[in-house]
Order: sequence, then structure tokens, then C-alpha cells
Amino acid sequence: MAKPLRYTPTPVPTDTAHDDLQRLLETLHERGVLRLLTNLSAQSHDVAEVALKQINTPHGRDAFANLAVIVKALGKVDPEALEKLLTGADKGVQAAVETLEDSSEPKGAFALMGKLYDPDVRRGFDALLTLVQTLGQHLGDPRPKS
Repeated sequence: MAKPLRYTPTPVPTDTAHDDLQRLLETLHERGVLRLLTNLSAQSHDVAEVALKQINTPHGRDAFANLAVIVKALGKVDPEALEKLLTGADKGVQAAVETLEDSSEPKGAFALMGKLYDPDVRRGFDALLTLVQTLGQHLGDPRPKS
């Protein structure tokens, strides 16, 4: 005959939404977020008045118009292409800083021209020149293209 098992299952957590909310409130209180929100809401009229005064200036209006243009332009950019471009720029800045830190003397003209044999240098120059060319075409057109 089989022997009885001595197995006690681990209890399933019985947290309720109320328990989670209580922990959230305690965390917000400990971090000072509740105090900040309370003080901000008590002074919301004054804060809104100052913000509206700043927005209702020529600089404030220009800032919002510029922000709208930037958001609109970013909405048209392919995220993968932007990530590729920004990642390359970030790595390029890091490499440039390392080059500046490693060498005390600037490279000569022949050493710099020798870099033109590197396919990555030519690829980068081609991308930069294409960017400048497209920018020049757009700037020369009296009607902005979307």
C-alpha cells in the first residue's frame, strides 16, 4: 500500500487591488511624490498663471510652433533609419573623442588622404554629401516640400 505524501503546496499570493493600491500610495508617500502633487494642486492656479504668461510671449509661441514642426518632421522619419543614423553618429563621436585623446600631434595631409581608401570613410562622405545636396535642393526651392 502507498504511503501518504507529506506535501504542502506553496500558498498563492492573495493580494487584492486594495493591497496593491496601498503599497503604491506608501511608495509615493515615501518618495515625496504625494507631497509634491498636493502642493502643486494647491497652487495650481498660480502655476497655470505663470505658465500661461510664459506661453503667451513671442518666444513661447515660437517654441510651441517649433515643437510642432519637430514633432511633425519626426513623424515622417522611418524609426529604423533614424536609429541607424543616430547610432552611427553616437559611435562616430565616441571614436572621434578617442582619436583626439590618443594622439598628441594631428595627422598629416597624406595620412588623412590615405583614409579615403577606407570604404567606410567613402560611405560616410557619400552619405554626408547626399544629405548636404538634398538640403541644398530643398533650401533652393521657394516652395517647401512636405
